[in-house]
Amino acid sequence: MPTKPPALRAPRQPDTVPVAIRLTPTELAKTDRYGAAEFRSRAAFTRLMFLRGMAAYERDIGLGPDSAQHMDAYSHPHADAVAE
Repeated sequence: MPTKPPALRAPRQPDTVPVAIRLTPTELAKTDRYGAAEFRSRAAFTRLMFLRGMAAYERDIGLGPDSAQHMDAYSHPHADAVAE
């Protein structure tokens, strides 16, 4: 019987912080289904989606994914609310 490859996980980093998010039952089912299709844990798949979403957001507001610019260094409609 073939064995499945081990789950792909983010590298261990001592300075990371766990973040809880709320998902609907449908979103959770999709997360589990898509993650399993890629042999990823729920957490690894969720992190991957977060990183892809962050990259898309940064492109939308004109920041590069490796930009050293700080949150208050660009003009954004909600920058004042975020900075407070």
